[in-house]
Amino acid sequence: MPFLFYVPKYTIVPDLYDLSQAAAEAAIVAADLVVGSSDSAYDEITAGNVYAQSPAAGLMVHAGTSVDINISLGPEHYWDQKFYPTSWTSALYGTWDSGNQRWQSAFVGGANTLSIYSGGWRTGYRPTKIRIDYNSISVITYLRFKNSGGSNFVIYTSYNTGVELNINITQDIYRMELQTPGINDTFYVTNIEFYI
Repeated sequence: MPFLFYVPKYTIVPDLYDLSQAAAEAAIVAADLVVGSSDSAYDEITAGNVYAQSPAAGLMVHAGTSVDINISLGPEHYWDQKFYPTSWTSALYGTWDSGNQRWQSAFVGGANTLSIYSGGWRTGYRPTKIRIDYNSISVITYLRFKNSGGSNFVIYTSYNTGVELNINITQDIYRMELQTPGINDTFYVTNIEFYI
């Protein structure tokens, strides 16, 4: 009577990193494997793409092994406070009032102005919104962002305190400037946050 030997079939787990979920599942099936469970979480990888897998890419496994994938929800967005003097290297116009924990404008060239230089966080920092809380008898008439050469690259007018303002930051923020008209219109900034 002849002997029958069973020889298991092996296959290599494909690299699924940064593939769309559909492409990853197709690659799993093409490698003679089975699509396992999938989880989702925030990650820097594009939303809808794989950021982790198990078993790892390149391993030799039995055909029919289940491969689990983790799908990115995209980067997590949050409000990032950039208010205290540790976030800003110095003020061109205005001062930090440490007793009251706030920025105070200065009267310069016919307007009350707060102009502050950003810290090391500016490189590659691309927020999509800003929210500033301030106390003033009038509305901030100008909110400007300046590049390393001192030129305005984004300007907004009539900014009300606490409002979430959509911004389009395409360059590094070297300086941020707020301004109101009038001699008797000193304003006090009590919070600065960017949505990233």
